[in-house]
Order: sequence, then C-alpha cells, then structure tokens
Amino acid sequence: MANKKISEADFVAALKAIDEGRKHDEYILRMLLDETLNRKKRLLAVSAEMSGRRSYVTSVPLKWLGDAFFASDQPALQECRNGRDESGAVDKKTLDLLARRHPDWSRQAAATTRLVTGKQRKFPPVLLVAYQKWIWDRDHDMWAADGRALDDSVTRRELDSKGKLNDIDCDKTTFYALGGDMQLMAVRGLRNLLGDDLYAKKKEGTVAGRKRIGIDEMMRHDSECANDRGVFRTKLKSILDEKTGVEIIPAVQMGETREEAFAKLRRIFVNVNQSDG
Repeated sequence: MANKKISEADFVAALKAIDEGRKHDEYILRMLLDETLNRKKRLLAVSAEMSGRRSYVTSVPLKWLGDAFFASDQPALQECRNGRDESGAVDKKTLDLLARRHPDWSRQAAATTRLVTGKQRKFPPVLLVAYQKWIWDRDHDMWAADGRALDDSVTRRELDSKGKLNDIDCDKTTFYALGGDMQLMAVRGLRNLLGDDLYAKKKEGTVAGRKRIGIDEMMRHDSECANDRGVFRTKLKSILDEKTGVEIIPAVQMGETREEAFAKLRRIFVNVNQSDG
C-alpha cells in the first residue's frame, strides 16, 4: 500500500500543534516554578558535585546572606578548636587558619562604605554550610543504627528526575560561611547603618570610641544621591534586596557519621582558605 502523501497544509498544521504544545508545557513549567519561588524560606537551586560531596548553587538577597554566621563560629571548626578531630588530635593547620580567618571588625566600616557607595557592587559567591538540629541528637531517627546519616542536613525536594533542580526549604536550618567574612560584615554594617547603630570597631569587634557612623556621614561618600537623605535611605534598602550567589554544602551528607562529616568540612575549610591566605 502506497504511503499517503502529507499535504503542505497538514504539515504546517502539525508543526503549529507541536509548537502550541511546547508553549503550553513551558507555561505550566513557569507556573510551577513561580509557585516554588514565591514560597517563604525556600530557594530554587541547581545541584553540583565535587570530590563526592553534593552542593546546591543559588542566589539570595543580601539581607538573607547577612543572617548567616561566620566560619569561625562553625560547629565543625569549633570542635577542632576545642581539641577534637577525627583522630583525637588537634588539627594544627585548621587552628592556624581559624586564627587568621577570624573576622577583623576594624575593616567593617570600610567594607560597608564600599558596598554602599561603590558604583559596581559585586560579591563573589559565598560558600555556606547547612546545619540542622538533628545533627546533635544521636538518638534522632535521621541516624541509622550504625551512626550514619539517612539523609543530608538540607531539606530539599527534587524537581526533576535526576535531581539537578532542587526546592530547598531553609526553615529550621542554620547557615555558616566557609569564607566571605568581608561580605557578611559589609551587609551587617549596612543593616546597622539603617538602624543608626554603625560604629567603627576594633579588630576583635568592640566599639572603637563612641562616634557613631551615621547616614549623613556615609552619604558624603556617595555622589549619586545629591545629599538627599530620603533618596539615600531608599538606596540603602534597595541594596539589601540585591542578590548574590551562594553555594550550599550540607554539614552532614547521607551515609556519613557526624565525625566523618565534620572532618571533611575541616578539610574543605583548609582547602578553600589556604590558597589565598
């Protein structure tokens, strides 16, 4: 039986139907992604992996980043500072880096000024570690009988069959930076400035004198606001809504014991920080 010849009109109609179908699928996808993005305390992130450790790459507002904690406060590194590591010995290399990487608060005012008055504001991506409370409870059902984690310390929902796109729930999760102290200090300084509570500090974080750095003083460094206090405050608030990149690593990954996870985090901390120290 001879094949029936498809008319040009039928061919064009078929192509149009395929195109309409794709547009409909894209519309549904946009609707679903918008629903995810509009949820509070949620992040849409792409998965990555190096050296067997999963991470999640996304962007966050600067005001969100300002709530993260510094690397020197991170529990995995504090355990090392307290004289514990996977071998029971003090990790000298990590301790040395911790001492050098402790936030130098005397630099906060300058960092805040650059953030506020710089015409080309740009932060490099910040590496964050995600902790959840169950990590500290060895009887929690997230730990198997052999002490290994049954899941990552990041609450996430895979949005595709291969887990490349993820909906991360940040509720009940605490984030610590593995670097990026200057970025965190600058953002916190901006928030202090808006609250009329920004002071020059000594290196360890205590206030250096009683002189407050106010909006009027900071505005003198900014040529864009024409000494208009209202315009300047609006600009400051808008900066906090700007977004920067972050990469999130679970503190504990599925299959790890807590000791193995923390030892790995300390190695990552050294790896990330020693090259530019």
